[in-house]
Amino acid sequence: MYCIDTSALIDVWNVYPRYNFPPLWGKIESLITSRDLQAPDEVYNELKRRPDALLDWARQHKEKLFRPLDESLQAQVRWILQRFPDLAKADKEVPDADPFVVAMARETKATVVSSENKNPPGHKKKIPNACDELGIPCKKFIQIIVENRWILGK
Repeated sequence: MYCIDTSALIDVWNVYPRYNFPPLWGKIESLITSRDLQAPDEVYNELKRRPDALLDWARQHKEKLFRPLDESLQAQVRWILQRFPDLAKADKEVPDADPFVVAMARETKATVVSSENKNPPGHKKKIPNACDELGIPCKKFIQIIVENRWILGK
């Protein structure tokens, strides 16, 4: 199972446009249908801040792709934020999705899919830093393509 971050969804959308890569998007949508690709609702909320075709696509898959916040996920988020307070900015109107992504992956034993890069020690911790410290696999989307041996030709 994969838990995808906003950054990865945006990058996949921009780097692999649906019109040019229909086989890839078919595979992504198959993962969503089987619930092997999910994200917390906070990812959807971040996408709503940039109304575009990606948001329209996300709306079509909202029920299966995005998981609503429940008590167990809230508890995981609190636990994550105690250890990695850098993952969220307290003054934001819409909460950062990052701690929710890490929490959901931890709870479901999923692999995180993110476009973020690890920061060096002494800098703000990002998703890959938190995942590394918690033993949660964290991969870029291209690694998911390779790992699943997806062939995207005609």
